Amino acid sequence: MTGMERTLEGGQTVRVVRAVEPSEVEEALRITRACTSSMIDRGIYQWTAAYPSREALQGDLDAGNLYLCRKVDQAGKAGDAVGTLSLSFDMDEEYKDVQWLTSAAEGESVYVHRLAVHPSMQRRRVGFVLMDFAEKFARDKGLISVRLDTFSLNKGNVEFYEKRGYTRLNDVFFLNQSPHPFHAFELVF
Repeated sequence: MTGMERTLEGGQTVRVVRAVEPSEVEEALRITRACTSSMIDRGIYQWTAAYPSREALQGDLDAGNLYLCRKVDQAGKAGDAVGTLSLSFDMDEEYKDVQWLTSAAEGESVYVHRLAVHPSMQRRRVGFVLMDFAEKFARDKGLISVRLDTFSLNKGNVEFYEKRGYTRLNDVFFLNQSPHPFHAFELVF
Protein backbone atom coordinates (compact mmCIF):
# COMPACT_ATOMS: atom_id res chain seq x y z
CA MET A 1 0.00 0.00 0.00
CA THR A 2 1.55 3.29 -1.05
CA GLY A 3 -0.78 5.75 0.64
CA MET A 4 -4.24 6.75 1.76
CA GLU A 5 -6.05 9.97 0.98
CA ARG A 6 -9.01 11.38 2.89
CA THR A 7 -10.93 14.63 3.11
CA LEU A 8 -11.27 15.94 6.65
CA GLU A 9 -14.14 17.85 8.17
CA GLY A 10 -13.85 21.37 6.82
CA GLY A 11 -12.73 20.18 3.38
CA GLN A 12 -8.95 19.80 3.88
CA THR A 13 -7.60 16.74 2.07
CA VAL A 14 -4.70 14.80 3.58
CA ARG A 15 -2.59 11.93 2.28
CA VAL A 16 -0.55 9.40 4.28
CA VAL A 17 2.64 8.32 2.52
CA ARG A 18 5.85 6.55 3.48
CA ALA A 19 8.71 8.93 4.14
CA VAL A 20 11.74 8.38 1.93
CA GLU A 21 13.77 11.61 2.05
CA PRO A 22 16.18 12.53 4.88
CA SER A 23 14.47 15.93 5.19
CA GLU A 24 11.26 14.13 6.19
CA VAL A 25 12.86 13.14 9.50
CA GLU A 26 12.99 16.84 10.35
CA GLU A 27 9.30 17.21 9.47
CA ALA A 28 8.38 14.29 11.74
CA LEU A 29 10.58 15.75 14.49
CA ARG A 30 8.85 19.15 14.14
CA ILE A 31 5.47 17.45 14.62
CA THR A 32 6.54 15.31 17.59
CA ARG A 33 8.20 18.28 19.31
CA ALA A 34 5.09 20.42 18.84
CA CYS A 35 3.01 17.57 20.32
CA THR A 36 5.40 17.22 23.25
CA SER A 37 5.08 20.94 24.06
CA SER A 38 1.30 20.84 23.70
CA MET A 39 0.98 17.81 25.98
CA ILE A 40 3.27 19.33 28.62
CA ASP A 41 1.19 22.53 28.52
CA ARG A 42 -1.84 20.32 29.35
CA GLY A 43 -0.04 18.48 32.15
CA ILE A 44 0.52 15.29 30.14
CA TYR A 45 4.14 14.17 30.51
CA GLN A 46 4.07 11.42 27.90
CA TRP A 47 7.08 12.52 25.89
CA THR A 48 10.20 14.47 26.81
CA ALA A 49 12.75 16.70 25.11
CA ALA A 50 14.80 13.52 24.57
CA TYR A 51 11.99 11.37 23.13
CA PRO A 52 10.97 11.00 20.38
CA SER A 53 14.49 11.70 19.23
CA ARG A 54 15.91 12.53 15.82
CA GLU A 55 17.81 9.23 16.04
CA ALA A 56 14.62 7.20 16.64
CA LEU A 57 12.89 8.89 13.69
CA GLN A 58 15.98 8.42 11.52
CA GLY A 59 15.94 4.73 12.45
CA ASP A 60 12.28 4.60 11.41
CA LEU A 61 13.13 6.19 8.05
CA ASP A 62 16.11 3.88 7.48
CA ALA A 63 13.94 0.82 8.20
CA GLY A 64 11.18 2.04 5.87
CA ASN A 65 8.79 2.42 8.83
CA LEU A 66 8.24 6.23 8.92
CA TYR A 67 5.02 7.66 7.48
CA LEU A 68 3.81 11.24 7.15
CA CYS A 69 0.32 12.62 6.75
CA ARG A 70 0.45 15.63 4.43
CA LYS A 71 -2.03 18.30 3.46
CA VAL A 72 -3.02 18.09 -0.20
CA ASP A 73 -3.95 21.17 -2.23
CA GLN A 74 -6.76 21.39 -4.79
CA ALA A 75 -4.39 20.44 -7.59
CA GLY A 76 -3.49 17.23 -5.73
CA LYS A 77 0.00 18.38 -4.71
CA ALA A 78 1.20 17.25 -1.28
CA GLY A 79 2.20 20.03 1.10
CA ASP A 80 2.98 20.41 4.79
CA ALA A 81 3.22 17.35 6.99
CA VAL A 82 0.61 17.47 9.77
CA GLY A 83 0.95 13.98 11.27
CA THR A 84 3.37 11.09 11.56
CA LEU A 85 3.65 7.50 12.76
CA SER A 86 5.95 4.53 12.58
CA LEU A 87 4.81 1.02 11.65
CA SER A 88 7.13 -1.80 12.65
CA PHE A 89 6.99 -5.58 12.56
CA ASP A 90 9.50 -5.86 15.42
CA MET A 91 8.37 -6.27 19.03
CA ASP A 92 10.16 -3.94 21.45
CA GLU A 93 11.74 -5.57 24.49
CA GLU A 94 9.27 -3.74 26.77
CA TYR A 95 6.41 -5.66 25.11
CA LYS A 96 7.78 -9.16 25.87
CA ASP A 97 5.68 -9.53 29.06
CA VAL A 98 2.43 -8.16 27.63
CA GLN A 99 -0.36 -10.73 27.59
CA TRP A 100 -1.32 -10.14 23.96
CA LEU A 101 -4.68 -11.42 22.70
CA THR A 102 -2.93 -13.29 19.91
CA SER A 103 0.17 -15.42 19.98
CA ALA A 104 1.45 -13.74 16.84
CA ALA A 105 4.96 -14.65 15.84
CA GLU A 106 7.38 -11.89 14.94
CA GLY A 107 6.13 -10.29 11.74
CA GLU A 108 2.47 -11.30 12.13
CA SER A 109 1.43 -8.08 13.87
CA VAL A 110 2.28 -4.47 13.20
CA TYR A 111 3.34 -2.15 16.03
CA VAL A 112 2.34 1.52 15.93
CA HIS A 113 4.90 3.89 17.42
CA ARG A 114 5.30 7.66 17.70
CA LEU A 115 1.88 8.59 16.32
CA ALA A 116 1.61 12.37 16.46
CA VAL A 117 -0.66 15.02 14.97
CA HIS A 118 0.50 18.62 14.90
CA PRO A 119 -1.50 20.59 17.51
CA SER A 120 -2.82 22.96 14.82
CA MET A 121 -4.51 19.96 13.14
CA GLN A 122 -5.71 18.08 16.21
CA ARG A 123 -9.43 17.42 16.61
CA ARG A 124 -9.81 17.37 12.80
CA ARG A 125 -9.63 13.57 12.47
CA VAL A 126 -6.01 13.33 11.30
CA GLY A 127 -5.41 10.73 14.02
CA PHE A 128 -8.31 8.70 12.62
CA VAL A 129 -6.73 8.85 9.16
CA LEU A 130 -3.38 7.69 10.52
CA MET A 131 -4.96 4.78 12.39
CA ASP A 132 -7.16 3.87 9.42
CA PHE A 133 -3.95 3.73 7.40
CA ALA A 134 -2.18 1.54 9.99
CA GLU A 135 -5.12 -0.88 10.17
CA LYS A 136 -5.46 -1.09 6.38
CA PHE A 137 -1.70 -1.60 6.10
CA ALA A 138 -1.95 -4.57 8.49
CA ARG A 139 -4.99 -6.07 6.74
CA ASP A 140 -3.42 -5.67 3.30
CA LYS A 141 -0.31 -7.52 4.51
CA GLY A 142 -2.43 -10.35 5.93
CA LEU A 143 -1.38 -9.61 9.52
CA ILE A 144 -3.50 -10.74 12.45
CA SER A 145 -3.40 -7.64 14.64
CA VAL A 146 -2.29 -4.08 15.33
CA ARG A 147 -0.47 -3.49 18.62
CA LEU A 148 0.46 -0.26 20.35
CA ASP A 149 0.81 1.50 23.66
CA THR A 150 -0.38 4.85 24.93
CA PHE A 151 0.35 6.83 28.06
CA SER A 152 -2.03 5.94 30.88
CA LEU A 153 -2.48 9.58 31.91
CA ASN A 154 -3.38 10.69 28.37
CA LYS A 155 -7.09 9.97 28.81
CA GLY A 156 -7.95 11.28 25.34
CA ASN A 157 -5.65 8.75 23.69
CA VAL A 158 -6.87 5.89 25.89
CA GLU A 159 -10.48 6.69 24.95
CA PHE A 160 -9.55 7.09 21.26
CA TYR A 161 -8.15 3.55 21.04
CA GLU A 162 -10.95 2.01 23.10
CA LYS A 163 -13.56 3.59 20.79
CA ARG A 164 -11.73 2.13 17.79
CA GLY A 165 -12.20 -1.36 19.25
CA TYR A 166 -8.74 -1.89 20.71
CA THR A 167 -8.56 -4.06 23.83
CA ARG A 168 -6.59 -2.63 26.73
CA LEU A 169 -4.07 -5.12 28.07
CA ASN A 170 -1.44 -4.89 30.80
CA ASP A 171 0.90 -1.97 31.34
CA VAL A 172 4.44 -1.39 30.16
CA PHE A 173 6.94 1.14 31.48
CA PHE A 174 9.31 3.45 29.65
CA LEU A 175 11.10 4.94 32.64
CA ASN A 176 13.25 7.19 30.43
CA GLN A 177 9.97 8.93 29.48
CA SER A 178 7.79 8.74 32.60
CA PRO A 179 7.42 6.89 35.92
CA HIS A 180 3.76 6.32 34.98
CA PRO A 181 2.66 3.27 32.98
CA PHE A 182 1.72 3.03 29.34
CA HIS A 183 -1.26 0.81 28.49
CA ALA A 184 -0.72 -1.83 25.83
CA PHE A 185 -3.56 -2.24 23.31
CA GLU A 186 -4.30 -4.73 20.55
CA LEU A 187 -6.84 -4.84 17.73
CA VAL A 188 -7.37 -8.34 16.30
CA PHE A 189 -8.81 -8.85 12.81
